[in-house]
Amino acid sequence: MSRRRILTGRAAEGVGALRRAVTRRHPARVAYLAAGAASVGAALARSDRTTRTVKPLLMPLLAAGVLHRAVVRGAGRAVTGSDVTSRTTGVDVALVTAGLAGAWAGDVVLMGPGSRAADTRERARTLSGGAAAFTAAQAAHIAVLRRRGAHLTRGAVVRRLPVWLAGVGLAAVAAPSALPAVAGYGAALAVTSALAADPTLRRGSGGAPATGRPTDPSRGLAPGGVLFIVSDGLILARLALHRVGSSAGSGARGSRGVDAVDRLLDGTVMATYVVAQMLLVDGETE
Repeated sequence: MSRRRILTGRAAEGVGALRRAVTRRHPARVAYLAAGAASVGAALARSDRTTRTVKPLLMPLLAAGVLHRAVVRGAGRAVTGSDVTSRTTGVDVALVTAGLAGAWAGDVVLMGPGSRAADTRERARTLSGGAAAFTAAQAAHIAVLRRRGAHLTRGAVVRRLPVWLAGVGLAAVAAPSALPAVAGYGAALAVTSALAADPTLRRGSGGAPATGRPTDPSRGLAPGGVLFIVSDGLILARLALHRVGSSAGSGARGSRGVDAVDRLLDGTVMATYVVAQMLLVDGETE
């Protein structure tokens, strides 16, 4: 099978997993999607008040869905004495929940006023704090993926190495003081993404239990890992844009142009982040 056909098939599977994720009828998922949409809108509109209200709700709502599914699985075991449809254990649930707590802490830090401060050094300090919290979250993702049998492959690592190097280079230019935190977090994120791309995680391949459903959440793991990289790369792009815009001093028209691009980037950061977290969490806990 050609590389193009493989990529097309994986993209279709990712779309199917996303469709399943957004059509869940549990109240926590409906609320998560609503809060995510509001967060994207707030980023585009630069409404810090709305961001401070809705963004801290995102990870707790995802965690509520994880815990609800764990309770349902527990009830199923009590009735049937087995659970053949899920590989998720109590340890997995605990790790995912802990990771979401770390992501929540990162969200709180990154939505602070320092993320939009005129002083690039203040932005860098905020970025360092957020990166530290999100590194802990990625460690939880890595632990869950390894427990589910994922392994790093040479190809996955090689494909992500240039992206990591580009991120480190961008951080060195845009936020030098945040470089150690960004480099460490970027490495953890690259490992998460590479593990999530392991085809043995996709049910129905590599000996994993097949469900026969093209919308199986496990098939959203790889796209989720990629979207996470895109989201965080755009955060660095925003820093670089702000640094270039401040240095250029191109007048009111130029400032408006930079502001418009920055708003668009900020909204895209939120949109890709909301989807990435949802796909990863669903894939890790089904």
